[in-house]
Amino acid sequence: MKKNTIITLIVFVLLALLFVLSLLSNPPLLPGESESHGVSPAAAVKLVI
Repeated sequence: MKKNTIITLIVFVLLALLFVLSLLSNPPLLPGESESHGVSPAAAVKLVI
């Protein structure tokens, strides 16, 4: 594997972990409430992909 590929994978895993932890610690109860703790889940997914 190339070094860039490994770095990309590590960054992707870290982002996924942060995303999951933010959802677990502060789950959006209502669709509008998801914007209160930063980025909505849909927007976060679009940023990651």
